[in-house]
Amino acid sequence: MKIGEIEKLSGISAKTIRYYETKGLLQIKRGENAYREYGEEDLTQLQTIALLRKCGCSIAAIKDVTDGKCTLVELLEKQIHMLEKQKWQEDLRLSILYDMQKSFQKSDASALSAWLQTLKEIETDEFQQLHEDVQMLTQHSPLFYVVWTLILSGPILTLFLKIDEHNTAYQGLLTLLSLADMSVLTLLWRKYFTTRHQFKERKKRGWILLLWLPFSLCIGFLFIFVIQWLKELLYLKDGYILWSSTMLADILPFFFLIEAMVINGAYIAKKTHNIDFEDYQVIFHKLKHYRFLMLFVNLIVLYISLTNINVLYPSHLEIARWYAPILQTNDYQNITKVKTGFQSAKSFLSQHNKGDFYYFLYLKDGKKIDISMPNAAHEKRYEEHTYLEIEECDAIFMQLGIKKEGSMQHFQDNTLAAEYRNRFKKIVENKTK
Repeated sequence: MKIGEIEKLSGISAKTIRYYETKGLLQIKRGENAYREYGEEDLTQLQTIALLRKCGCSIAAIKDVTDGKCTLVELLEKQIHMLEKQKWQEDLRLSILYDMQKSFQKSDASALSAWLQTLKEIETDEFQQLHEDVQMLTQHSPLFYVVWTLILSGPILTLFLKIDEHNTAYQGLLTLLSLADMSVLTLLWRKYFTTRHQFKERKKRGWILLLWLPFSLCIGFLFIFVIQWLKELLYLKDGYILWSSTMLADILPFFFLIEAMVINGAYIAKKTHNIDFEDYQVIFHKLKHYRFLMLFVNLIVLYISLTNINVLYPSHLEIARWYAPILQTNDYQNITKVKTGFQSAKSFLSQHNKGDFYYFLYLKDGKKIDISMPNAAHEKRYEEHTYLEIEECDAIFMQLGIKKEGSMQHFQDNTLAAEYRNRFKKIVENKTK
């Protein structure tokens, strides 16, 4: 193509094209007759240069790209940063102009010195740096988005894993939660992709967030382990077969896990001024304000977690509850019936999923004890938890002639290994002797 053709295609005047050549932005080949010969690549490069110039990039900055001193992406990031800086300066100037307009309409010129001083200050390097630091504090690191994606993905993953269950209410709730989570995730990642050019300087904050989560989990699970150890120390005697907790006692210790995450997040926010953790600092200050109430709540949670336990021995059952923390001995003759089988569907608050094995004891005083998932079996009896302890208890109950209601319905929905499935089947089909 000749210069006239390239001028027509690009919409850029021949004079401007030759100017770009003299500045070294274009390297045009010449034909045998010494006329310039333009190709498709030259057209693309010329349009790119023109677009960069329209966006405020200098000739020198574009020359650095053509000379290989920086990449086009780096130039764009630099220009975006500069335009953002100019934008907030222009917004401030516009605000002052509005104030001036209102003041002069009232013949009031008392604020002229203050406005002039403000405009002088925003042009200083110190003010520029302060503004950049403030802007940095309002940005979340990429890892912040990753962590929240993992958290919000819970209901979505659960919905896919439980899609074959027939609990319509449970699946309906999961579907609504999944739709809500997908909406939040879409908005979250939209914000990330529209501001990702700002994340280059946020790697350090990302590492802090990456370390905060496992550290908090370690502290939280340490509390849970200590609670279990204290429970064994206070209530277990030698010779027990197994022990289990109530569902409430299993869930409440996770309160300490949440507390550990809040306290660690608040500490990081205080030390690093990291915006990712400012919410934890706000929560921590509110908890600190009600510290005596929180101390009371922690003691209540610890008390309930410790005092809900069932311990099965070869000859009797011992039970403690938060309203009766001293172990009460119950003879196995106090068991009215045993109910065992496989869960039909997951209810909202149930610990069991569809097909899970269950084993319930019903006592004369109305208590219902679940030993389907015992917290621990006696280490001298069993090397590990293999459901042999439940089989031993079941054999004792059958020898005592305790009534048993067993059902093999939904046995095919159990997903454990064949070894355990066969043991469950043996327990369910074991009858009173």
